Amino acid sequence: MTKSVTFCKPAAPESFELTQKKAALNCRTAWEIFSRINSFNDLERYFLRGEGLSRYTYRNYRDAFKRLYEFLDGKHPAQITHADIEAFYDYRLETVDRSTAYLDIRGIKKCFAGMKYAVPGLTSPFDNMPEKLVKKLNRTKQQQTKGTLSKAEIKNILEFLALGVTVKDVGNHAIVHLLYSTGLRGEELCSLKWKDIEYDEDEKIYYAVGIGKGEKPFRQEIVYHEAEEIARKYFHLAHGRDPRLEDPLFWTLSHGVRPMKYHAMYERITELGEKLKEAGVIRRNVNFTPHLLRRSIITHLYKNGMRIKALRHFSRHSSIETLMKYYVEDTEPASKYAEQLSFA
Repeated sequence: MTKSVTFCKPAAPESFELTQKKAALNCRTAWEIFSRINSFNDLERYFLRGEGLSRYTYRNYRDAFKRLYEFLDGKHPAQITHADIEAFYDYRLETVDRSTAYLDIRGIKKCFAGMKYAVPGLTSPFDNMPEKLVKKLNRTKQQQTKGTLSKAEIKNILEFLALGVTVKDVGNHAIVHLLYSTGLRGEELCSLKWKDIEYDEDEKIYYAVGIGKGEKPFRQEIVYHEAEEIARKYFHLAHGRDPRLEDPLFWTLSHGVRPMKYHAMYERITELGEKLKEAGVIRRNVNFTPHLLRRSIITHLYKNGMRIKALRHFSRHSSIETLMKYYVEDTEPASKYAEQLSFA
C-alpha cells in the first residue's frame, strides 16, 4: 500500500510594504522604551533584570555595565559603539588584570543581549565587531597560579585561623572550615540553619541539608567534623547561648545582629585573604574567595583517589567535563612519575 505524502504550501513572502510597516513599528517601540532612559537606574529597571541568573552573577553583570555607563558619562545605550567598548576595556586594564577586564566585557555583552531581546531592531556594539577586536577582548590573563589551594596551604590557613580569639576571628575560622569541609557554594552556606545540620548515627557523619543552585535539594557531607564544632563555638561566642534549630549558622555583627547574606560573607572572605597574605600564610597571588575553597576540596578529594562518579555526586555537577575543566587542578610535575619508568 502506497502512503500518500502531503506537502505544505510555502508561506507567501511578505510584501515590501508589510516589511516596512514592521520595521517602523519596531523603531517606534524602541524609541518609546529608550526615551524613558535618563539614568542607570532606568537602565536597570527596564533591561537588567537578570532572569535565570544567580544573584552573584547578576550583580557582576550589572556592576560591569554600570562601570561602562559611568565611563561613557551616561551615553545612551543605543549610541554605544564597539570603539567605546574597546576604550572602556583599555581603561579597565590600567587598574585590573586582563581576566577581570574580560569578565567585565562578558557581562556587558550579556546586558546588550538582554536589551536586544527587549527592544526589537536594536543593534549591539558586539554585532559585526572587527575580528581583531574580538580576539583582543577575549584575551585572558595567563594565570601564574591555578584556582586552588594546596593541602599544605589549607593546613596553614586553618592553623592560623585557630589562633583567633575574637568573635569575628572564630567566625572566619568556622566559615572557611565549613566552606572547605563541605564544598558548598557561599550562598548555600549562608542559607543554612542549625536544623539543616544532621548527624547520621549509623554512618557517624555530619550532613548539611538545603536547597542549592537551580533550586535543587542537596545533602552534603561535612568531611571534617571539627568544622561543625567550630561553628557551634562561634555561635556561642556571638550569642551567649547554644543554637536553636531555627537559628541561622552565621550572623553579621555590625549594624545589629542579623543573619549573614552572601555579599557580607564574600567581603569577609576576600578581606581575610588579604590578611592571610600580609601574614605570609598565603604566599601566592590567588584570589581568595568562597569558591576557591570549593574548588580546593574537590581537587584534593580527586587527588586522594575519589572516583569521578562519587566526585560528581559530591560537587553536584551533572557534567564531568565541567567538573574536570573548572574544578580539578591536576598539574603535577611529570618527573616523579618518570622515575618509575624503566628502560631496561
